Amino acid sequence: MKVLSLFCGCGGLDFGFHEHPSFSVLKSYDKNANAVHVYNLNYPGTAEVLNVPDIILPEFSLHFKPNIIIGGPPCQEFSAARGKHKTPGERANMSTVFRNAVLRYMPEFFVMENVPQMLTTRGGKDIHEANVQAFREGGYGLTVLKVKMSEYNVPQTRQRLIIIGRHGGSDNEFVEEMEREKAPVISMQDYMQKNDRIIDFKGKKYAYIRRPFHKDCNNVFCAEDLCPTVTTVHSPLSHLHSKDKCQDKNLILEDPQSAFFAAIQTFPPSFDFGDLHEFSKMKLIGNAVPPAFSTILARVIADFKN
Repeated sequence: MKVLSLFCGCGGLDFGFHEHPSFSVLKSYDKNANAVHVYNLNYPGTAEVLNVPDIILPEFSLHFKPNIIIGGPPCQEFSAARGKHKTPGERANMSTVFRNAVLRYMPEFFVMENVPQMLTTRGGKDIHEANVQAFREGGYGLTVLKVKMSEYNVPQTRQRLIIIGRHGGSDNEFVEEMEREKAPVISMQDYMQKNDRIIDFKGKKYAYIRRPFHKDCNNVFCAEDLCPTVTTVHSPLSHLHSKDKCQDKNLILEDPQSAFFAAIQTFPPSFDFGDLHEFSKMKLIGNAVPPAFSTILARVIADFKN
């Protein structure tokens, strides 16, 4: 199946489709040059820098007919980190761009990823409902899932909204398949044991992650926990809160680097982030769909097709 990827980032969602023999990812687009650079380090010649809305312009020529379109339109406008009461801005329209691309090229399948807050935030719910109506009018059966990543071999509390569409299909036809593919992990330690992977705490028992929307607590975690959601922002340890799990700085890895978070995002050790600055790597890692989940997602669609 020929794959077109939109808002591809560094390739987290694409990972499973590159790895599965049923798919051929022919073209991936993103406007972030760093993301495209890293993508092409791992999948040479596949990604191009493009302002993705250009793909729905009448003069744009794709040069192939995709069997499946995948993508994660920018989600920051709906993210909990942004706050509940802010009106979505320009980036919120990118999910509409994805919808219009699907309706222009009419693939048999599509997969759209976003944050679950899109279902409830101011403006987000309206955009989601308009997209659902347009997809159904275009002949797509939809499976809309609010997914806990820890149920799919990802050692995080991360949650995501996944919409799988099939032209001529029925609503919710992928629910049972996704349920059967669950591979739950209950901690980072559990993930490492089940996958023969290492998340390197560098001899410390705990690690520190500062999330801007939880700046006063829940910043310290250990291998016996699930990691909080990996975001694009990480700050070195400045202070501990009374609710933090550990109060002894000698036991805490105070400034984990991007490789640490890439492992928690389930990128394999072989995935090359090049020589970008740590800040730039973290932005790519935090924005990515965990490859472990994309591997399951690709398998579900391939098995359904076959």
